[in-house]
Amino acid sequence: MLVKLIELIFKFGPLVFGLGFLVPLFHALIVRLDIALPFGISAWLIALALGGGLGLMAQVRGSWIWQR
Repeated sequence: MLVKLIELIFKFGPLVFGLGFLVPLFHALIVRLDIALPFGISAWLIALALGGGLGLMAQVRGSWIWQR
């Protein structure tokens, strides 16, 4: 059972990295740099869009590298 879970995590590694590392990193940067967000949008929402989007893109493309 644990092996299956680890295999699943590795299969979706870029997405997990995007959500687990990039989202909190982007949130901290937005808050620390005191970036004014329009229309009262939450910093977490912007961070989720950026980090999740990058992770999803890397998952679909199979690579974090922009040029192949």
